[in-house]
Amino acid sequence: MNTLIVYGTRYGLTERCAKSLAGKLSGKIQLVNIENQPVNNISEYDRVIIAASVYLGKIQKSIIKFCDKNYSEILNKRIGIFICCCNQEKASRYLEKSFTQEMLRRAWAKECFGGQININQLTFFEKLLVKLDKEMRKTEILVDNIKKFADVLEGDEPPEVHEPISNEVEESTVDMEEFLEEVNKEVDEGLEYEQDNVEEEGNLRYD
Repeated sequence: MNTLIVYGTRYGLTERCAKSLAGKLSGKIQLVNIENQPVNNISEYDRVIIAASVYLGKIQKSIIKFCDKNYSEILNKRIGIFICCCNQEKASRYLEKSFTQEMLRRAWAKECFGGQININQLTFFEKLLVKLDKEMRKTEILVDNIKKFADVLEGDEPPEVHEPISNEVEESTVDMEEFLEEVNKEVDEGLEYEQDNVEEEGNLRYD
């Protein structure tokens, strides 16, 4: 059985999970980073696995475009979908928001493989997000979920098909109004600190 794993990754975790999954599947496996490698033809594959990471409640646009472009063909494959995110409690909502009801209904496997944050890779803005959203600090790769996902795709019978699920989901993991208030507060505190260290002439004290 030929398998195509198409993934989008921001910091490399989704790629690592995709490679781990590939090692648990039988047959010929083709791994494609959709950000820098085109997928010309999916007709030769029996299984199509779509993987993405979640950032501010959304997956990569490149993954969405891939699904839109190949939608009809994907629906005729043995589909697997997984995401990587730190906020695992909202994983099902991210799936519902990112993929069509029909694709989710036909998928043999849908799963979250967890999330992991390397603080050294983050921008200043992203570090603030992590500081303000405690759910984003939960970093863990869910190895059991990867194995379960592979076992389902390797099975002879598809899982039970459920009714379509609602697409009414939250837009983001972060309340942006609350976030901006916190950022403004930190900026104000920083300015007050700086002003305390400025002499009447407006020059900074270095003593």
